[in-house]
Amino acid sequence: MINIVKLKAFCTLAELKKANLVAKELSISPSTVSFHIHSLEKEFKTQLFYRQSGHYLLTETGKGVYHYVKQIINLQTNLQQFIENKREGKVGSIRIGVSNVATYLYLPYLLDSFATRYPNIRISVTVQTSPKIEELIQNQQLDYGIIMETKNHSKEIIYETLGTDQLVLVYGTNHPFAKEKAIQKLTIVNQKILFHATESSTKSLVERWLTYRAADLNVIELDSLSTIKKLLTFGKNVAFISKSLIEDEVIAGTLFYQEFEDIELERQIYFIYHREQFEDIHRTYFKQLVLDNCIAKE
Repeated sequence: MINIVKLKAFCTLAELKKANLVAKELSISPSTVSFHIHSLEKEFKTQLFYRQSGHYLLTETGKGVYHYVKQIINLQTNLQQFIENKREGKVGSIRIGVSNVATYLYLPYLLDSFATRYPNIRISVTVQTSPKIEELIQNQQLDYGIIMETKNHSKEIIYETLGTDQLVLVYGTNHPFAKEKAIQKLTIVNQKILFHATESSTKSLVERWLTYRAADLNVIELDSLSTIKKLLTFGKNVAFISKSLIEDEVIAGTLFYQEFEDIELERQIYFIYHREQFEDIHRTYFKQLVLDNCIAKE
């Protein structure tokens, strides 16, 4: 492997043409400059310079070598700058995965704080179900995730508890449940229930609580939370949604909800990342930002 110091001496001599100027530029002795040039010529088995009137001038072969060595020097300089910028958090990217609840509760603050600290870091956000985010973290396709509790608990993932989330039964203001003071499980089972189309932690939790599989119930599966909430306003369906995700609709008077004092409808909120996650300065900052600001205070 060619020594980069020799290549720098070669390029600098080609440009300055005098060994004493090269020595001053590179903070080495003129004899060391001569040593590097002779060493390269020996390594390449060809003459790179000839001397004329006290100047070092490139041979035809030397001119060709200079063309490529200059590119190597520039690449090495760019590489050093890239590594330094990465270490200082000036360039790079971060990939974040969040569930719907995490998007509403945490994401705006986290993105604003992170982007303010590291404006040149590219941020990629994936909004998916909690099981899907776990899968992406496990495959190291995401750096960090904020998810709801699932039945999975991968040994390759670290789970940091941020707090708890409460599921409530949601329905429109003109739904028959709006007139009920107490709603029984049996009456819920007989309703048309809206679920997320893909596998989600909400669906698994509700299935356990109702002791029915979604496949055995009268359900409509949808991909969009906003569509689910809009459909509920017509008063013909019900859904289990995080209480924090319907605050605006409840205030506006378009949706009602029933809260059940049942620990089974509570779920943990986790901040997750792979055990082998590489943490540079900006990833470390994001992790600490989450742990310092998103953990529920006792």
